[in-house]
Amino acid sequence: MNNENFKLLDKTKKTANYIKNITNNIPKNERVLKDSIEKTMFQSIENTYYYIIQNNENNRIKDKYLKDLLVNFAMLDYFIKCCKQEKYISNHQCDVVCKFLLELRKITYGIIRTNKV
Repeated sequence: MNNENFKLLDKTKKTANYIKNITNNIPKNERVLKDSIEKTMFQSIENTYYYIIQNNENNRIKDKYLKDLLVNFAMLDYFIKCCKQEKYISNHQCDVVCKFLLELRKITYGIIRTNKV
């Protein structure tokens, strides 16, 4: 395993923990939103592990997990912006999460680009 895989996994876990901490303010009547955020966070960690485990497999399979990971990041971005719009989280918290997600996307696109070569 190379350093990019560990960086991706570490930053995905760090982002998931931060999101978990800031989503405690979501009221119970928005349980669907909170559950969707948690489900997407766990799927992103799961897809990262799937990618790392598929080390010697076909590149097409590995690319599928990376693309699923990008979809998870896009959905997290959408859910966090919904939380900000409903004022469940502050603007600063939204900005921090969006920066985390942007960095994760850059790492993921970099891995995809190096796998194509």
